[in-house]
Amino acid sequence: MSSGWRIAVDRGGTFADVVAVDPQGRVHVRKLLARGQPEAEALAPLLPAGAVLDELRLGTTVATNALLTGQGARAVLLVTRGFGDLLAIGHQSRPDLFALDPRRLPPLVEATEEVDERVAADGTVERPLDEGSLRRSLRRLRASGIESVAVALMHSWIAPEHERRVGELAREVGFDHVALSSELSPEPGLLDRAWTAEADAVLSPVLRAYVRGVLERCPPGARLLAMQSSGGLCAAEDLRGVQAVLSGPAGGVVACGQVAREQGLSAVVGFDMGGTSTDVCRWAGDRERAERLEVGGRSLRSPCLDVVTVAAGGGSRLHLRDGRFQVGPESAGADPGPAGYGRGGPATV
Repeated sequence: MSSGWRIAVDRGGTFADVVAVDPQGRVHVRKLLARGQPEAEALAPLLPAGAVLDELRLGTTVATNALLTGQGARAVLLVTRGFGDLLAIGHQSRPDLFALDPRRLPPLVEATEEVDERVAADGTVERPLDEGSLRRSLRRLRASGIESVAVALMHSWIAPEHERRVGELAREVGFDHVALSSELSPEPGLLDRAWTAEADAVLSPVLRAYVRGVLERCPPGARLLAMQSSGGLCAAEDLRGVQAVLSGPAGGVVACGQVAREQGLSAVVGFDMGGTSTDVCRWAGDRERAERLEVGGRSLRSPCLDVVTVAAGGGSRLHLRDGRFQVGPESAGADPGPAGYGRGGPATV
């Protein structure tokens, strides 16, 4: 038996679910509103005075909900000169071919800034990086309140030196977080790399603030692990936004497979409806995996379990917009929560 407690917390946008195993192997379960620091709120009543916490595991939809609701950090995308409209143009694909009024999702970043540089497809430098101009742009952006930077330069997957130098300059100017596409997705495809870096720049500061808050309230000596979109665990302080987009849902997929095995089922469909989002997965003897995330209409390149997530949960807000009734993507959250909580919140699903 373990000498200390082992606790797992699944933090959603509305609720936090807690499962704890004490040193005698007994299981304790709690369900809390996801406001403030529910992880700390869970630890206090569960851990007796002087008790030892061996391990705290986190599955969280903090990054998922920030992506779905657009409530991430203020960020800018730095891209090779001539490609400033990259995010606006996209792949020129239409997900709904017969829609009479197709609408594109707006970029996650607040602005796009062109960088004077160019690398050829074979990795040779056609135009050196203009560091002086870049420094001036970075200082202006930082002064405007931008806190995070995404960098996606042409052919950086094969020649990442320019991206790395842009990252160094951004950190020198004082940006809190820098996401390099050549590190996050070292593969061909400028647009896919840009989307991935953009998401990481917007989500990582939010996720790190959350993890930092948990660490500050965690007893010394405890090991803090976080669930990744791939279904694996990592040290919580190493978790990046783009790796955590399906952190909470991935835990659901793992649990779905375990329950199916215990019940002797050969194939099951998992339906996980939370307060902010609804997640659906399939299990047929093993976890289904993908190299690309599709969340709320946005595409990111990152190893993950195959989960379909939509911005419609029990706490998704109801609106009358454009002459019709619509749902989400905004969520009532935990406080004030849905109107049904009786605290003046909005109407929800």
